[in-house]
Amino acid sequence: MKSPMRWLVSGVVSLGFAGSALAADYDALRGSEVFAPRPALYSNWSGFYFGGQGGYGFSRVEFGDQADATLNTLLAGTVLPGGAGVASVPGLLLRDDTNVTSAGAFAGYNAQWEDAVLGIDVNYNHTWLDASSSTTRVLGIPPTGVPPLSFNVDLTKTATISLTDYATIRGRGGWSFGSFLPYATLGLAFGRSDVTESVRMHFQTINAAGALVGETTQVVSQEKNDQFAWGYTFGVGFDYKLMSGLFLRGEYEFVDFIKFSDRKLTMNNLRGGLGYRF
Repeated sequence: MKSPMRWLVSGVVSLGFAGSALAADYDALRGSEVFAPRPALYSNWSGFYFGGQGGYGFSRVEFGDQADATLNTLLAGTVLPGGAGVASVPGLLLRDDTNVTSAGAFAGYNAQWEDAVLGIDVNYNHTWLDASSSTTRVLGIPPTGVPPLSFNVDLTKTATISLTDYATIRGRGGWSFGSFLPYATLGLAFGRSDVTESVRMHFQTINAAGALVGETTQVVSQEKNDQFAWGYTFGVGFDYKLMSGLFLRGEYEFVDFIKFSDRKLTMNNLRGGLGYRF
């Protein structure tokens, strides 16, 4: 009896080792770890969005020949005391470089293909921009009339522009790096401004003895409100996702308006904003 029992026990132990070996072989065939696909790394930027923004920048206004010609036309119809007239004042108006601040809103739509993002972006900005240029001449008018009187005339020509607001419509292309979306823009700009031309004349009346017998100031001006102009714009910027649909925006923008009543206006703006994507 001992011998058969010994064989039975040996057989059971052998089967146990064989089962363990087969299980190990099957594990090697299956792989020791279960494969699971990783989630996509890109972030979703598609959809409609809107937000608010504020900016600060630098502008340059170049005053053209038309503004100077308009001022000389105003002078041509002006008669000084004693019947003397001034046909024109030499000296062209120059340019003015000044700062500009703005506040406004933006809205748009993004379409996304994997990491590539294309869209359209609309901006409105109310601005605080005032630029002016002036030139001054001192003229002497020979004695006229009876008794003879002469005049010393101090004339100042001034042209101004006040940009009220402007809007842009831009195409936008960017590349998503997760929560960070750098982009570039290109589009059209439309602006509204008030422009003014004025001439300030301060003249003194001198008698034959060289004594001052009179002094007065006269101002002739012409105002044109709500002057519209179009131009182009381009820039670069980024959106940074803070949480869910909330994102932070920063960008640089260049705007070039063709003409505001012969005034050429360009702006370089830096802006920051906060937006929400649906």
